[in-house]
Amino acid sequence: MTWLAARSLDAPVALLTLLTPTRQWFKSRYGLELVDTPRSWAFCNYTILQRDIMVAENLATDPRFAENPAVTGELGFRFYAGCPVIDPDGFTLGSLCVIDTRPRTLDETQKQILANLAALASDEIKLRATDRQLRWTIEHGSAKKGKAAASTQPAIERVAEHQQSTARSKVGITQR
Repeated sequence: MTWLAARSLDAPVALLTLLTPTRQWFKSRYGLELVDTPRSWAFCNYTILQRDIMVAENLATDPRFAENPAVTGELGFRFYAGCPVIDPDGFTLGSLCVIDTRPRTLDETQKQILANLAALASDEIKLRATDRQLRWTIEHGSAKKGKAAASTQPAIERVAEHQQSTARSKVGITQR
């Protein structure tokens, strides 16, 4: 996902972030060796407060970020665009974001690409949660465990196929 975001938006860095009270974890990353940062460094702190894309065209001149160590330090970040990633209950977990070392903008098509990829990441999280719940139900749910597992497996596959199909259509991927 991050590779696709970086390539599609011509950005040297793309991250799928998950935020905890003290850390920003990079569930997936492209172009950055770090696996996490302190939460206080997270540009995503602002992204998660909204449902739309958050863009900072020049981090060095934006009062919210000008003193951030990722801007002033060795990383030298100058551009950020992020879109919230949502869990199955509607809570924002983090963001899918692209970062550059030069100030820049995104046009409307690029913003739509980022939003679609973030929606795809959210769908993947929802799919994994649904799969985990169904597997738990199969393993722990019924005295007729073997029969329930056999009859539920096609349902799991249908849910997965439907969500993957929906996710592909959001980013314009067609199956051949």
